[in-house]
Amino acid sequence: MHNHFKFPLIVFALIFSAPLFAQKVTVGEIAYKTQQIGSIDLENADIAAIAEAIGDARVVMLGEQSHGDGETFKAKAAIVKYLHEKKGFSVLAFESDMFALEMGTISLSSDSLMKFWHNNLYPIWSQSEQMQPLLKYILNADKFRLTGFDSQAIGNYSASNLKQYLQTMLSPLNAPDERERLDFILRFTDTIVSQRTMNNAMLQNFSKRNKKNLEYYTQSLATYIDLLARNQPKPIDIQMLRSLMGFARQSKYSGYQATILSRDSAMAANVKWIVDHQYAHQKIIIWAASGHTAKDALDLRNKPQLKRMGWWLHQLIDTKKVYSIAFTSREGSTGIFKENPILPPVKDSYEINVPSIMSYGFLDLRPFRSAHVNFIGRFYGHEKAERDWASVYDGIFYIKTNHYSKKINGSPKVATEQIKP
Repeated sequence: MHNHFKFPLIVFALIFSAPLFAQKVTVGEIAYKTQQIGSIDLENADIAAIAEAIGDARVVMLGEQSHGDGETFKAKAAIVKYLHEKKGFSVLAFESDMFALEMGTISLSSDSLMKFWHNNLYPIWSQSEQMQPLLKYILNADKFRLTGFDSQAIGNYSASNLKQYLQTMLSPLNAPDERERLDFILRFTDTIVSQRTMNNAMLQNFSKRNKKNLEYYTQSLATYIDLLARNQPKPIDIQMLRSLMGFARQSKYSGYQATILSRDSAMAANVKWIVDHQYAHQKIIIWAASGHTAKDALDLRNKPQLKRMGWWLHQLIDTKKVYSIAFTSREGSTGIFKENPILPPVKDSYEINVPSIMSYGFLDLRPFRSAHVNFIGRFYGHEKAERDWASVYDGIFYIKTNHYSKKINGSPKVATEQIKP
């Protein structure tokens, strides 16, 4: 008698549970969960909705679609201020020259800091009109540190001081063929730093002309890192050498994918050092392009997909400690000191499904992670792409109308075509 009831119960369960398995979350339902943000004004920002999503994360990564999104800069500035004042974050690390921003500000007074940032924080930010309120806020904020994590040593301070720093640190180490090796490192450091560019094509051309020199330079730095490690060094000296070796390794590769992989893995190692050592007991905000902060392999222009800084970082530190926010825009303009229109959103995209009356919004993607939903969004380079975005970012900040990044008056001329994310 028991077996007679068993089969009908199984059929009943399958029939009535089938819609649950077959049900698919739509992009409209995802967009519907976007919470309205009232204001991104630095003095009166209304972004408490983000705090709940971030929770007790110790590292918050703030991306940007491109380096020319002025309204995004303003939104990120509001988030930075909120995290500092309400959540106890005390370090802001930029995708900028780590050696310059970490070593060059040790003895500077607050009166000199702004000028230093304008000369060493990458000009895409330091010379942007929309960034100035944030820089002034950090300058006057209590116990708030601005630093960098990029291995590319191309700031003014690096050009003037890196060679002497290396000579002072490396001369006492008695390396094999020391005179020849050290002289070469010092001489070629001037060469590699003089490139002063983030442009991949220019770096690749430099690589082709300096293959043997870059190989020997990388090997020599590795030798000195090993020697330095045996001599009870300051941890910061070891990391600066490792970071410089990452820059040399990036410059050594002439292929786009290898160059990107090398730089992003080096930046991830620098962030890990910042998180685990230099600012071990502090909460840290990472400011970078969304391409770098992607937790999953990502590159819209190339196959196979590239493992970016966020992916490497999630192999190095506890993922529960990190919350990554990407940004997107429905309309408006973008551009580094030059206005370019943002194309209209495409059909069935996240941007077009956010209610048009919403000026700013925030979406926590984590509740959708288990659903593995692919949907179209423009979270990277203002280019449409269909991905399982919940596996790439933890949250999305929505901006209805963006505005291009305007240049501050009197700032030096910048070759913006050389500045890439």
